[in-house]
Amino acid sequence: MIKALVHEAMRAERPNAKFAGFTDVDDLAAEIAGLWDKSAQEANGQRLWLTPKP
Repeated sequence: MIKALVHEAMRAERPNAKFAGFTDVDDLAAEIAGLWDKSAQEANGQRLWLTPKP
C-alpha cells in the first residue's frame, strides 16, 4: 500500500519537509523493475517495504 508519492521537485519546493511515510517515485520504479528478476513464487503474495517499517 502506498500512502503518498514524493519526487525531487516536491523535495526542492519544500526542502525542510520530512515527507514521512511517502514513497519516492524512484524507489517505486526500481522495485517494480526488479520484479522482473523474481520468480512468481518469490513475488506473489509479498508486501514489499519501500519505506522504513513502522
